Amino acid sequence: MLRPGFARAVRAILAALGENGKPMSLRQAARLSGLSAATVGELASGYPRTSQAISRFAEGLGQDPVPLLMLAGYKPPHSDCVLQQYAKTASESISPPVADILSQWAEAFSELSAHPQEELFLAGLERDIQLMRLLASQK
Repeated sequence: MLRPGFARAVRAILAALGENGKPMSLRQAARLSGLSAATVGELASGYPRTSQAISRFAEGLGQDPVPLLMLAGYKPPHSDCVLQQYAKTASESISPPVADILSQWAEAFSELSAHPQEELFLAGLERDIQLMRLLASQK
């Protein structure tokens, strides 16, 4: 299933790790991650394969796999601890009411399992992310 937010994140990683203004090639990312170039291409196109492939891609390129796993719709391993840590880190740089909401969100997300409405939930999150980025760009 196509995940546009996931595709943008993968392409951003490849762009950040590229040289001379060009993104890292799929073949180079494949060599570093131990995946095939075809699999890396699928990830960059927004088609997350398995949580293992996403983790191998991220870790092979020196990235944290948790944000990619979340964008792909997977519940990260040890998500209770990981999400609480993300919320705590975020709370150090944002207002207390927003930190409280993020903490509640992390708790609720850790309880989410393969639910029939998961796609609607993830689509809503992607819309929220786009809105936040738009608002932030208008400062």
